[in-house]
Amino acid sequence: MANNTVTLMYFVEQDKFEGFISFCKIGAPDGNGDFKRDKNNFPETGVVAWLCGQLSDQNDRENVHFYASEQPPQPAQPGQPTQPGQPTQLGQPTQPSQPTSAKSDPINFRAIVAMCPDKGISDWRLINGFMDRLSDATLDLQRKGWVLRPLTDIDDLLVQNGQAYDAVLGDNRISDQEKLGLKKALLGEKGTNLIQVKKEIQEKFKPISFPM
Repeated sequence: MANNTVTLMYFVEQDKFEGFISFCKIGAPDGNGDFKRDKNNFPETGVVAWLCGQLSDQNDRENVHFYASEQPPQPAQPGQPTQPGQPTQLGQPTQPSQPTSAKSDPINFRAIVAMCPDKGISDWRLINGFMDRLSDATLDLQRKGWVLRPLTDIDDLLVQNGQAYDAVLGDNRISDQEKLGLKKALLGEKGTNLIQVKKEIQEKFKPISFPM
């Protein structure tokens, strides 16, 4: 891992985490050949696409690593039955009631990225739709019990997609204007359509292929 790195930390609600990871990988396609728009009408192309637009150096992309850290669900309090009819400490059955469920804390999403202040890489507020998917909860990360797991599928996808975009951007048949248009689309600039840009380049310069 590169020495000059920064760790970014965010919280995501448990029931929204799967959708959040999908957003990180592929953005938010609308199913009609474009991406959904954020509240400012910018296309939500996702974290991986944004990083591919920001980081032109493969070494920088290889030094980006994603993690999820979460707390196990809190157990029910002793002596408080959770199932209807379960005997109490006095041996008397409880009245039927709704089972109580263990509370789940939001998941702590972490990204370790190379420090590139000139590229704004540490300010993920620039990623369209990213902040809208976060929880406003604040949890004590010093508390014991956090379980950290690497999200290597996102790491690998960033490296693979970056290599594919490098090949396209290094193709001499593609004009500088077209390359600039691709970079702007990866970053989700207003008025761009990444899906359409990739389709047009593919049709014009076969057999070029893009990541999904």
